Amino acid sequence: MVKSSKKYQIIIIDDAGVAIGARDFATTSNKNFNKILSTCRTKRWVVLLNTPAKTHIDKQVRELVDCWAHVFLPQHKWGFNILKIHSITINELKSNYPYQKRYEFDKQKVDMWAVLTPDKKTVEAYDIGREDAAQKLIDRMLTGEEKSKMGKREQHRQNMLTKYTETIKTMLLSGESERRVIVACPGLSNSMLISLRAELGV
Repeated sequence: MVKSSKKYQIIIIDDAGVAIGARDFATTSNKNFNKILSTCRTKRWVVLLNTPAKTHIDKQVRELVDCWAHVFLPQHKWGFNILKIHSITINELKSNYPYQKRYEFDKQKVDMWAVLTPDKKTVEAYDIGREDAAQKLIDRMLTGEEKSKMGKREQHRQNMLTKYTETIKTMLLSGESERRVIVACPGLSNSMLISLRAELGV
């Protein structure tokens, strides 16, 4: 997809924590992705990374991010979410410490942003594509370089995180019990849910 992308494109990396994970900084895929990010400005791309938590992404990638947003007020049942947006600058005098400030675009300061749910056809197409991509990532993680770096338990945890992140967040934020979440997510244990819940901050 990246090879065929022309100038002035918006590139969306869904579940970026899987593709460029913080724990896998030395892998070939992470190194290659860092090279792409370092040169994509010549293509004038806007690159959007989506992940359950920003700490899941490789630190070197986080240092290239201009701004980040998190779900401040989830309103899934009403068809929108409110995001809180921050700009990020890197303070080189403090060992590359990231400094957050108010986001500014075209001389306008933006603190919150309402994100509307896409139309039904787009959502259905996205779900199909996401499921297919998730399975391909899982298959790839179970071979070669990734397999040597991950034990079976960690592989299973990553699989659950990739497959059920949105389900877990949506159900817990809407007040569903942990038991119902586990029933809705086959293969997810109680201890794993507790771990993922703490990691996702819900």
